[in-house]
Amino acid sequence: MIGLGIDGGGTKTEALLLDAAGRILGMGRSGPVNTFFVSEREALAAMCAAVDAARAAAGPVEIAALAASAEVPDDLLDELSRTYHIPRWRHLEEPESARAAGQLFAGVAIRVVVCAGTGSMAMGVGEGDERPLAGAAGPLVGDEGSAYWLGQRALAALFHALDGRGDASLLTGRLPAHLGAPADFWPLIRRVYGPPAMSRAEIAALAPLVTQAAAEGDVLALELVRTGASELARLVYALGKRLGLLAKIFGVLPYGGVFRAGPVILEPFRDEVRAIAPHADVLPPVFHPVLGAATLALACAGHRSLSKAALQTLRVEREKWRL
Repeated sequence: MIGLGIDGGGTKTEALLLDAAGRILGMGRSGPVNTFFVSEREALAAMCAAVDAARAAAGPVEIAALAASAEVPDDLLDELSRTYHIPRWRHLEEPESARAAGQLFAGVAIRVVVCAGTGSMAMGVGEGDERPLAGAAGPLVGDEGSAYWLGQRALAALFHALDGRGDASLLTGRLPAHLGAPADFWPLIRRVYGPPAMSRAEIAALAPLVTQAAAEGDVLALELVRTGASELARLVYALGKRLGLLAKIFGVLPYGGVFRAGPVILEPFRDEVRAIAPHADVLPPVFHPVLGAATLALACAGHRSLSKAALQTLRVEREKWRL
């Protein structure tokens, strides 16, 4: 039995084929699928490209079920399943696949999952399996702590430094160099607003410059990262309060590109979470959501859980595939 997992967001899409013995048969990557920011046809093409790459690595296979975490209409997943002759499919909440991946190996029940990728959101899991969300309001009125949020605020700080309202920082030189523009106000304004204007993904791509500068001790970058960590911890507070978790032992799983910056974001995030929920166990962000999506695809096909032998095989496969 083979399950196909898909995890897609505002920057990239991943597809993974997993069998019931815990073997990863193939994996593929492609561009963004979030239909708030790309067309439905573009989203479908991105999912197909990722699936095609996974199938090319696996060779001829019969897929029993598909589980996808992606901001796309159900109609697209139905079309995708018909394209590849997949008899069953399930549409996942975005953090659901990350939780499934983490729960395979975590020693504590994961009750809150926090995403900080291109955007940001969090999902809680209640005693009755209710799954409330927090955040997820998008770049115009939300996405606090996300890569886009960090990039947008770094750009604002850059313009403040250039017109005298703020102090210079490491970012004052690094952002213009990254953007391929001189460190001058009007050329940078034209680079931001275009035409063409910078996309959401381009602004989010500035986040690693912010976290790197913070890791080097830059005061401005540290302030941005720590504020972002605090905003992400507020998501945990909102869900923990709603579900009655704040005084209990529970697992918090962070995931997404922002958290992969390491201790510079994880340490302030962990400190903020423990200040509001002293018994919370903040797990490392080392579990790829697409792996969880593939296990949920197997469950959709009737294979509810992996055996101990399959889990051991999967541990080896994770290293092999660098997941």
